[in-house]
Amino acid sequence: RPGVLRMTPVHLISMSELNWIGQTPLMIAIEKNNKKCVEILMNYAIAKEMISPLMDCNLDGRTTLMTACAFGNSEIVTLLLNRTKEMHEHKDICELIMASDDNGYTAMHYACGGTHSTQSRVNIVQELLSCVHKIDQRIEMIECTDDRGWNPLHLMSKNSMLR
Repeated sequence: RPGVLRMTPVHLISMSELNWIGQTPLMIAIEKNNKKCVEILMNYAIAKEMISPLMDCNLDGRTTLMTACAFGNSEIVTLLLNRTKEMHEHKDICELIMASDDNGYTAMHYACGGTHSTQSRVNIVQELLSCVHKIDQRIEMIECTDDRGWNPLHLMSKNSMLR
């Protein structure tokens, strides 16, 4: 019937399956800024005891966490990180945060290099840093360089985040 929304039951969704442009269902929900959908998909991942959907990658190697950082919704980033900690029983999730895409960008690069509001970027950076407890890992998050030799501080400066 026209105008009737048809929904696929969540138990039939493949969380890691990519669409034709390389997005997972969770990436699409993040890009659409749909926090409720992100919550449903993360709850599904937890219920199915999946390896973190934050590590699912698009065709360019960008993870779900990187997507969330790039789109700048700090509430969604916080939700993703908190649910991932639950899934990993509060173990160190630094490896998940430090993953890099095909260009060498990490979640921190995307958080610092985004065009979203300065406050949103600051919130995301603080959230990422709060997940890493060892000082040397925090330093690595800030100093890691992409394929062009840029680290997150370069991107912060370029985008006037350090005012």
